[in-house]
Amino acid sequence: MITKSNPDLPLGYQWRARANSQLDSTQTLSKPFYEQYIQKVGADTLKNKPGLIEAYSQLGYYYVLKKDKDNATIAYKKVLSMDPDNANAKAYFESLKPRPTPKTTQGKTK
Repeated sequence: MITKSNPDLPLGYQWRARANSQLDSTQTLSKPFYEQYIQKVGADTLKNKPGLIEAYSQLGYYYVLKKDKDNATIAYKKVLSMDPDNANAKAYFESLKPRPTPKTTQGKTK
């Protein structure tokens, strides 16, 4: 209702994205509304910082689920640019680091 009566109000898109994210574990239903929220907010990161962090975090998660590493990385980099201590973004980048291989002795893994 809010987005229909006031299509330029970013908050309507944010709430619609939040509601849709609860309905769909793949985040497919919320993605377009988070993107519209980001578009409506524009470059005003000071006033809308928490909402932008939420939107980019959710988009990052969506891209992780879709195995789209490039777009997930872009989204999580935007999160870290606004919140360098964001646990989810840090965990994402930590997951990209190569894991050490276990040492082997005579063909057996220790």
